[in-house]
Amino acid sequence: LNSLEIGEIAASRGPLCLSSRRAHRIEKHRGPIWFRGLEDGQSQAQIELIKDHFGPLILRNVRVQKIENTLGRIYLINSTIEETKDVRGPVFVDGKRVN
Repeated sequence: LNSLEIGEIAASRGPLCLSSRRAHRIEKHRGPIWFRGLEDGQSQAQIELIKDHFGPLILRNVRVQKIENTLGRIYLINSTIEETKDVRGPVFVDGKRVN
């Protein structure tokens, strides 16, 4: 899915490949998510909340306000997370494990 703005993705299953400038909420997803900001030379894409996600999460050029209750590997490539709660599983920042 390639869109300027994504409202809410909830209670979905299977792999997601997203490219956007902004996403409001991703909740109760089961399966891998690949999310990258649009590569137009602008600042990082924004995600307000990722909650109750189970599966790998790969973020490229993304700033996440809050991640809550996740299980699975998280890979951040040129990305940041401002607040976390109940993040279970390894977290990698630019290829290095940080937890």
